[in-house]
Amino acid sequence: MKKEYKKILVILFLSIAAIAVILSGIHIYIFKTLTNLYRMLIDLVSYSVLGIVVIEFIVRIFKLYGKKAHIEKYIGSIITIFRLFSYFILILILLNLLKININGLLIGAGFLSVIFGLAAQTSLGNIFAGLSLLSLKPFHIGDKITISTWVYPQLPPTYPHDLMTVSITGKVTEIGLIYTTILDEDNIIFYIPNNALNQALIINHNKMDKKQIKITLEVAINKNYNIFRKKLEHEIKKNAYLLKTIFKYEISISFISNSTYGIEIKAIVEKSNEKIIRDKIMDLTMNLLNSL
Repeated sequence: MKKEYKKILVILFLSIAAIAVILSGIHIYIFKTLTNLYRMLIDLVSYSVLGIVVIEFIVRIFKLYGKKAHIEKYIGSIITIFRLFSYFILILILLNLLKININGLLIGAGFLSVIFGLAAQTSLGNIFAGLSLLSLKPFHIGDKITISTWVYPQLPPTYPHDLMTVSITGKVTEIGLIYTTILDEDNIIFYIPNNALNQALIINHNKMDKKQIKITLEVAINKNYNIFRKKLEHEIKKNAYLLKTIFKYEISISFISNSTYGIEIKAIVEKSNEKIIRDKIMDLTMNLLNSL
């Protein structure tokens, strides 16, 4: 890949140098005897060739980047937009060389650009955000991620004394220029705008070896917390599997009311064993609560 970049740079440098030498020679030795018409024609040809070489060189860089980043099917749209914009600028330069008044054209183009920019503001924002995601790569296709954005509120769940952050968890199936597609565990497909995704909190589960699990229980106020805690710690230490797979755990009181109090159990575990460990801790806590 580096050799291809070097080869292109060398070709571009030699092309520009050759054009510069030719233009210098023409201006020094020939232009003195040429009429203004011929000078204009030579300038048109020279600037046209130089402009096309530079534009197509940048297009080639885009293609190499798309191939390297595995986004060939998306880079084509960007190249088309870039070519339209670049050749439009080149045409304006050539018209200026022909002494054609382009002020009206520039005013009209500016007016249309403002209208187009306002109309396509959201789409352009999503495109640039998509390019940012494809470049920075916070996740790849096939990764399991959890997304939570600042625009989502915190909602009270069915369980009291806690808050639930609205989030989406699923597998990334496609990263497009406008939307990123996520398939959750219930086979629901989410099309998330890249602009929102670029501002979101993203948790990539594929890049995590460990994970924290949290279990919250509501217990009657007459149940002795200290006895429950000591018995649970004893059961965890007695269980060889839990002792091996739990890296760190914490048992604490999360809230107190007139008739109940909450017990919160947090544990750092291996991501692959999360469900098994959660089920085992739940079984232990249920048995202990029934015995108190």
